Amino acid sequence: DVTKRETFDEAIDFWLKDAQKELGNIPFVLIGNKIDLEEDRVITKEEGSNKAKELKSFFTETSALRNINVQDTFKIIGIGLFFQHIEENK
Repeated sequence: DVTKRETFDEAIDFWLKDAQKELGNIPFVLIGNKIDLEEDRVITKEEGSNKAKELKSFFTETSALRNINVQDTFKIIGIGLFFQHIEENK
């Protein structure tokens, strides 16, 4: 949620670390949702992109309400999983 600092921080500090602990080194996408609420934004696109680069990941933004970039985000996830599968089965 790009309108709430705590959800951005929790995604990285809690959810990502928990997922990596349980699932190992999996590809992930950091998603900034609610971009339709531009006037309430506290996480910039640049900040999200920089954090994703730091974590060796991808960053994208969506609006579930307005269906902006939602399908493309799932495509990115699918492509990442496909390439991970290829690498693991070499």
